[in-house]
Amino acid sequence: MTDPPADRADAAEEQRDTFNLEVPLNLQVVMDSRWATNRSLTSTSTRQQGLVTNLDLAEDSVRAVEPLGTDSSRDHAEALTLTARAMDDLTPILVAVIGVIALVGAVLAALGRTTAVLTFGLLAVAAGLTTSTVPWPLSPWPAATVLGYILVVATVGLVVVEVSVRRLLPRLASAQGRGRRVLTVRGLDAAAAGAVLAGVILLDSLTGSRLQLASLLGNQPLYGGRFYGMSNHLTAFVLAGWAMGLIALLHAAPQLSRLVRTLVVGVSGLVVLVVSAAPQFGADAGSSLIFGPVLLLAVMAACGVRLRPVHVLVAGAAGAVLLATVAALDASRGAGARTHLGDFAALLVEDPSAAASMVVSRTVRMLEPLWLYPVVAVPGMLIIVALTVLAVTSRRVSAWDAQAPLGRALRSIAVLGAWIGALTNDTGLALLAAAFAVGTLVQLALLPRVSGKGR
Repeated sequence: MTDPPADRADAAEEQRDTFNLEVPLNLQVVMDSRWATNRSLTSTSTRQQGLVTNLDLAEDSVRAVEPLGTDSSRDHAEALTLTARAMDDLTPILVAVIGVIALVGAVLAALGRTTAVLTFGLLAVAAGLTTSTVPWPLSPWPAATVLGYILVVATVGLVVVEVSVRRLLPRLASAQGRGRRVLTVRGLDAAAAGAVLAGVILLDSLTGSRLQLASLLGNQPLYGGRFYGMSNHLTAFVLAGWAMGLIALLHAAPQLSRLVRTLVVGVSGLVVLVVSAAPQFGADAGSSLIFGPVLLLAVMAACGVRLRPVHVLVAGAAGAVLLATVAALDASRGAGARTHLGDFAALLVEDPSAAASMVVSRTVRMLEPLWLYPVVAVPGMLIIVALTVLAVTSRRVSAWDAQAPLGRALRSIAVLGAWIGALTNDTGLALLAAAFAVGTLVQLALLPRVSGKGR
């Protein structure tokens, strides 16, 4: 069924747990018709133009071949799967990207531009999320095409950001007046790159997540074709990019009144919350539970409230209420239109024990890396804990906070949000790692050099 009618979506959607396809067949795109055909097909299950998944072929498969899950139907699905077809070519791409970024970093260091690699790295992540803007599946060298796209976009982005910041900096200096320390060019570069990363994800999610289809760092349809606007790792990118971008902005413009600062924090945070939580934008279950408390605490801090544990508890309760509201709205839609948050809410009403079992299963899955891959996961966990402590207690960071309005508060709130996400999503450590990767890169660039040398 390459273009299923809407009245058959529910039936197809209900079959997603029945067939229990093996990974990666139940996670992959079957056909990306934007580049392969003269007519762009539309998937009812994912509601994405140009994307057709295994789920959309489920009903035809059981009628024309044999029950889905048998060897012949698996072979047929794998032959049609775009990602499987390009898997061998794309396997080394992550190593290649890391190697190229390291090489660019070495060149920049040799030229006395060490910290520019932080900005380049953040922009490379944004580029990796949008690789679907070029028809790389049709290229004879998919990996080289993807890598070239990332390098070109990140390099152009770096030039644009640096030129823009250099033009903006004199105006900021005159607005701040004498006696006030202005952010360095390298600090504003990285903060702008973090904000660009968050903005790319939000804008794409708001407009249907079209750029992320089959992208290297974007989302793939999950479990039966459901496509999410913001998954866990994207939520972490947005959380860190939004918070650090705000810190840099408020530091660069300290003359803003408390009312204006509150409006800037509240409006920008509300945009992030709505895009991440609204079901029609492909809500991820943990997003509202993360951004609800984060936004409330950030607004309270901007209003001058000295945050205490009771405020955190109230914000957490508000986030839980918001999550329940979004879940109820999502569950009220038909089975073919729900995200997995609405499906969980419906399951909670129909079979509470099954819902509880699912929560336990996902929690165990979140902790699995600690005992399955202890050599990697345990040191990674210790590094994250150390970064959490340093984000709040570091003397060098605290000295910088003294001149950065809301710096300590917003950073601490973002760290809290990352831990909430890690403890309530099966992504776990990966969500924390993604948030700290972006946040630490920006914070390192924002801090002044101890030696006073360089940019």
